[in-house]
Amino acid sequence: MNGPLAGLPHAVGIDAPGATWIVGGGGKTSLMFQLARALAQDGQRVVTATSTHIRVPGPQQSPALIIGRDPQLVLSALRAALDRHGQVTLVGGRMPSSKKLYAAPMELLQALPGLLAPIQLLVEADGSAGRPLKAHAAHEPAVPRHLERLLAVVGCDAVGSRLDEASVHRARLLAQRLGLPLGCRLSADQVARALLAPWGTLARAGPGTRCAVFISRSGPHPGAAQALVEALRAADLQGRLARIAWGELVGPDPWVDYSSTEISHS
Repeated sequence: MNGPLAGLPHAVGIDAPGATWIVGGGGKTSLMFQLARALAQDGQRVVTATSTHIRVPGPQQSPALIIGRDPQLVLSALRAALDRHGQVTLVGGRMPSSKKLYAAPMELLQALPGLLAPIQLLVEADGSAGRPLKAHAAHEPAVPRHLERLLAVVGCDAVGSRLDEASVHRARLLAQRLGLPLGCRLSADQVARALLAPWGTLARAGPGTRCAVFISRSGPHPGAAQALVEALRAADLQGRLARIAWGELVGPDPWVDYSSTEISHS
């Protein structure tokens, strides 16, 4: 793939076939489909999916949509769609009360990388109601016990925003965890802690999980993006992050950068 987002998969640590679970704040859907496009145009076979809910993808996001829960039928349909298009979205069904689609069974999602190898499986595994930052309840995010790759998304506009429901999904919960009053402005250090603390966005990552952070909506906030990059590197005392990338994925001039933040841990 040529263009400003050609390096997006490498920027977030997707360098080999496998499963990537995408969690956190606003920008997950855009990131998932931009990753899928870049990988497909690089000749890789890509399945995008959700483990929660997702809106019906447009044709510019996904050339094919498979809806089903029966493993045998779904696998047959996926193979045909991948042979034809190289990229396909899988969901379990349509929600009757909304325009959203709900997830295929978790057991099926977990099995796909082995059953359809080699593929790239990208799963949007979280919801944040469009807020740049999220505090996770005990049952979230919707990921399996063992994770190969976990990609956390945080909106750059979380830095300097008020700790309230306009900017943070479950603001009261995050305020309690950070020991801050509701309505205060969040620093880059506090946003980084919300991702890296034991209760944070990356809490479900195990010892073998390759973790990365993508800072979305960075175009209007370059100073905040750099401050958050530095805060994440300073807070990553256990060396959990393999990559930190930032960029702007929507609009006429998308871009991604990670040039000074590729991390190597011995």
